[in-house]
Amino acid sequence: MSQAAGGVGKRIAKGSMWLSAARLVVNLSGMVSTVLLARLLVPADFGLVAIAATLMQIVTSITEMSLSQALIRLDDPTDQDFHSAWTLSMLRGVTIAVVLSASAPLVAHIYGDQRLVPIMIVLGCGAALSGLANPWLAVFQRKLVFWQEFVLSTASKMTNVIVAVAVAWYFQSYWAIVAGIVGMYAATVIASYCILPRLPRFSLASWRTLLSFSVWTSASQLVNALNWRADQLLVGKIATPTVLGYYNVGFNLANLATRETTLPLIQTLFPAFAAIKHDKPRLAAAYIRADRLLVALGVPVGVGFALVAQPMVPLFLNPKWLPAVPIIQAFAVIFGLQGIAGLVTPLGMAMGQVRLLFMRDLQVLCIRLPLMIAGAVIWGVPGLVAARVLTGLYQIAIAMLLAKRLAGVSLMRQLRTHLPTLISCCAMALAVWWVAGTRWRLFTGYDLAQDLVLRVMVGGIAYIGARVMLWIVMGRPEGLEREAANMLGKLRRRVA
Repeated sequence: MSQAAGGVGKRIAKGSMWLSAARLVVNLSGMVSTVLLARLLVPADFGLVAIAATLMQIVTSITEMSLSQALIRLDDPTDQDFHSAWTLSMLRGVTIAVVLSASAPLVAHIYGDQRLVPIMIVLGCGAALSGLANPWLAVFQRKLVFWQEFVLSTASKMTNVIVAVAVAWYFQSYWAIVAGIVGMYAATVIASYCILPRLPRFSLASWRTLLSFSVWTSASQLVNALNWRADQLLVGKIATPTVLGYYNVGFNLANLATRETTLPLIQTLFPAFAAIKHDKPRLAAAYIRADRLLVALGVPVGVGFALVAQPMVPLFLNPKWLPAVPIIQAFAVIFGLQGIAGLVTPLGMAMGQVRLLFMRDLQVLCIRLPLMIAGAVIWGVPGLVAARVLTGLYQIAIAMLLAKRLAGVSLMRQLRTHLPTLISCCAMALAVWWVAGTRWRLFTGYDLAQDLVLRVMVGGIAYIGARVMLWIVMGRPEGLEREAANMLGKLRRRVA
């Protein structure tokens, strides 16, 4: 048992390394792409494409069948299962293309911009192309092997960046963003067959088996899409494309800084939780340890990103993007905090509780959507942002209750586990606010770059110092600090 557990642990650690490397490349590429496109295009371009892209994501979520997860969860999938998964995925892509193309004139009429018609048609074609990806890549995830995710993520994102920046540099048009999305889909499909050159064929023999798992996950995907993207449709309706551009870029940058930091760990834990789902004590211990690491990564990154947004945006993007700063700050903090109990989704999927996850998402949507509409109508975009933040806090509370139900981890244990991270983030915020609010400056000829460096240095020192002090005061308990101290001790002994 212990040897098997060790083998699983090693594969999870190795998988996390591959996924972390992939997310590092994706994040850096995404940041570079955002900076370059923000300098070459205007905010209205981002706002226009955001409407079409949001609608595409909603339609994509409506038709989501979670076929890869179904293949992972099957005890012994056959070739017919993979053929059926590819066929269903292909039919889904065609459906998305038809729906987007047919609804394009109506959407253009609602938003008063006929440019949306060709944009939605082209994006629909890209979605149809994405449905042709190789389903056999699920074999790697079943074995907790994730190097192929690095290849796929890197190939698709680099293609997106190169195509989008090249088109933006030459044409300086919103078509650059659209071309980058379609190029990303094409690169994903091509790379999937280069990794595992095995061609599927048309078959629907196993459609019942696959969809029996997918029905609740598909419904949950739809509700999640509305939870995440309905606000952009509201902003597009109540404000100008320029304001929607500020909102879209601010949302994406905040999401890039927080959610993408923790995504590698989340991706590896679904198959890992599935492997130990029948061993409840071991599952609870694995959940609390992984959640502690997730919060230790996500919350300080989110809070830190909010603290450096003021000098970062005019320095890297352009002063014309300054209205996006408060949006970045609000979303970066709440996205970081949502790492608390953020592993409930892979935990619930591993235990087959997809209906419960759907009910959670539906409950959040039923509260979030009316609050966002009311906030947007009464206070405009600031009211909508406030509604998202408040419902984000509610979502954290619901997730913690579900973690207690699924993994048997009490609320007090969850809070006690995350208390050092939360206190240290408060210390970091106070230190950076003090530095930013004083007239004292570290460098002569103080500018935006020096302001950014100073905030990063002060925030990092304050966070690490606070964590170490809390660990010592609390009696040096088990946790990330103990593991870090052990690693440093081993390194020091090797050097000696």
